[in-house]
Amino acid sequence: VRALVEDSDGTLWGGTDSGLFRFVEGTARPLPDELGLSSDAILALANDSSGLWIGTSGGGLKHLAAGTVTTYAAREGLPHHRVWSLAFDRAGNLWIGTDGGGLARLRDGALETFDSRTGLSNDFVWAIHEDREGSLWVGTNGGGLNRLKNGAVRTLTTREGLPGDFVWSVMRDRAGSLWVGTEDAGVARIRTDGITRFGAAEGFVGAARALLERADGSLWIAGDRGLFVLNGERFRPMPLAGHEDDILQALAEDSGGPLWIGT
Repeated sequence: VRALVEDSDGTLWGGTDSGLFRFVEGTARPLPDELGLSSDAILALANDSSGLWIGTSGGGLKHLAAGTVTTYAAREGLPHHRVWSLAFDRAGNLWIGTDGGGLARLRDGALETFDSRTGLSNDFVWAIHEDREGSLWVGTNGGGLNRLKNGAVRTLTTREGLPGDFVWSVMRDRAGSLWVGTEDAGVARIRTDGITRFGAAEGFVGAARALLERADGSLWIAGDRGLFVLNGERFRPMPLAGHEDDILQALAEDSGGPLWIGT
């Protein structure tokens, strides 16, 4: 399971290596084969009032609405057919992170590309997040973290103080700090007064694949070495009995309080 999203009707959708599923009354149900979504891995999902947006491993961007699938590929201006990440901004634009084609923006039905030729530090886009100021943060595979604001791209890499240039996850906490999870170099906390690194010396090891601030204000990290929680300025592991060898890829907390973990 690579992606999860809830639509406006309360239906939970799951994107997997085997296609797209709906979760209905506790049962995962694949979509009919004739929709053409069962033959490709689903890497990213997003939802708006027009329907479900689907990033695939080789079939481009799909839009599912009222039982009809529309495809956005090279002919429509998509820079690469493998879509790793999707996110809507406050203006309703859909941002699309691709596997080597950079970042695309779908606005009013038209696609526009932002890539290394126009200032993006790397064309492999793994994570996209809009903060409360309207800045778009873009995590890349090899080019560090980029900030897109008012049309300008600002790049943060190891040269600017990041612990590593493979960025798995990005999150803004309630206090305004930006947290950046890397592949093998720990976690960085970015504030106006600088960048603080958290690695093995601070108790965190492995890749930081998912970041979550829970309702109680605690910061949690999931990765290939398990689950961690921040205690002061140190991380401590949170063992999961029976799941010691699992690679943890996603975190969410629902309104009832339980923590959900994607492996």
